[in-house]
Amino acid sequence: MTPIPIRGAGTVSARVFSFALCVLLLGCAAGPSNVQVQLAPYAAPPATAATRGVVQVDQVREARRDAVGRQVGQRTGLGGMSMGQIEVTPTPVSITTSLLQAELRGQGFTISDADAPARLSARLTRFEIQTPATALYWDINGSVELEVEAKRLDGRQHATVYQASCTERTYTWPGEELIAKVLGSCLKELGSRIRADGTLAGFLAAA
Repeated sequence: MTPIPIRGAGTVSARVFSFALCVLLLGCAAGPSNVQVQLAPYAAPPATAATRGVVQVDQVREARRDAVGRQVGQRTGLGGMSMGQIEVTPTPVSITTSLLQAELRGQGFTISDADAPARLSARLTRFEIQTPATALYWDINGSVELEVEAKRLDGRQHATVYQASCTERTYTWPGEELIAKVLGSCLKELGSRIRADGTLAGFLAAA
């Protein structure tokens, strides 16, 4: 059987491609511009456990190699062309510190500033956004990595690493709201991994 050609199908496909390419190029044509992203306060699930102990949680330390302060990446166009820096408020070290404290409170721990039987410190080794582009769309890729170390007064130590990654595909210019959504998803995933780590909780609660 001879296939029946669909009149105008090639024209429609070409128009769809042209429209997507136009959207992409319009974003590039606007020129490089930095974007300021406001992150929502981190909220862990309500505490469901009885009081399990007291923990001192230090401020997370900045340990990223490719960024510092509020910077978390850059928006890019076709060919990886930089279209401006991405910065977040609050700072990555501030919001990950809040995340650690909130998750431990949710597990029944009381947070102390000093003189607790257990102490938790962490290094932020990754907190970034990448926006690779094609002729049809952008992928907004977020990733966070936190190295955590717990110590007790008797000298015992426990170390672990938590990682989270998430992606959102968009056919429009990756703006502040979409970037905030991706980073928010990464933080929720990071929090769930900490929450699910019974080994850390057990170490902090040990007598």
